[in-house]
Amino acid sequence: MRFLNLLLIVSFLTGACSVKPEPFKFGKDLCHTCKMTLMDPKFGAEVVTKKGRIFKFDDLVCLNQYLQTEKEAEQNLSHLLVIDFEKGDAFTDAREAWYVFSTEIKSPMAGHTAAFSSRETAEKFSGTVNGTLKRWDEVSGKK
Repeated sequence: MRFLNLLLIVSFLTGACSVKPEPFKFGKDLCHTCKMTLMDPKFGAEVVTKKGRIFKFDDLVCLNQYLQTEKEAEQNLSHLLVIDFEKGDAFTDAREAWYVFSTEIKSPMAGHTAAFSSRETAEKFSGTVNGTLKRWDEVSGKK
């Protein structure tokens, strides 16, 4: 019986410490950087630290500002995610995503950049907006 109680406590504590992304609550959540309400399900980003802290952003502009100014080193992040423009409200790994930059893309903070989980989809979309295909190091300024 004592072993069972200990096992339950350990499983509860390890489950409580799991670090995972949190879906956006559009119209309610605020961008960590600019404090604007998250409204557009085609744009956004989320950072989850290894300690479980979650930061939400309405645009890559705000995410990049956070990454450049906050003391939270990128290696201390458990998740660095962006919303897949095509799927809307679905996260993909920011470092693996494909990005399309075009002034025809109207993102919340005028970042003019949409993220995609697949290169094929990004290339197809890029052709419709006269866009430029980019990778994480190019949109984040981390080369």
